[in-house]
Amino acid sequence: MDASNDRYRLEITPHGSGLRAHVAGESSLDTTLAYWRAIASQARACSADSLLLVDELTGEPLGE
Repeated sequence: MDASNDRYRLEITPHGSGLRAHVAGESSLDTTLAYWRAIASQARACSADSLLLVDELTGEPLGE
């Protein structure tokens, strides 16, 4: 599964019994929420039991 917009690109592929998610683009709260929602949806759809996340977002890290 691939998802992207003008701020980020997300690629989700099978990885063992789980998923590998690779995200790149601009760091923001909206981007983070969008890609985690896409990952969660795909994980539910394929009953993934693990996740490898490769995060290559750039910019300021999110605050607490």
